[in-house]
Amino acid sequence: MILSKLRKILGNKPRLPGIIALLIIFLGLGIWQLIAEKWEITGDAIYYLQITKGNIAPKPFCYRTLVPLIVRFLPFDYILSYRIIALLSLVFLGYFIYNYTKLI
Repeated sequence: MILSKLRKILGNKPRLPGIIALLIIFLGLGIWQLIAEKWEITGDAIYYLQITKGNIAPKPFCYRTLVPLIVRFLPFDYILSYRIIALLSLVFLGYFIYNYTKLI
């Protein structure tokens, strides 16, 4: 009931408030990544950093080369590049899920 009333009110107007909210969230996450306390690198991240630096990693990590290749060519240090890719992936995933749910 409430959703149908909101749809009548909003209609096909641009989704500017949603876009502004996503930008604020993305900006906040970016600032948090820059000033947050640094974690110890553990688990799979060790192997992905090996691949990024040009070393050989054990199976199955040695077959997962696309993201380390992208990170290698970004102009930032490796850790920041991985964080940027992770944040962008979350933003794009949210965008696609939002658009998919509009179709349902």
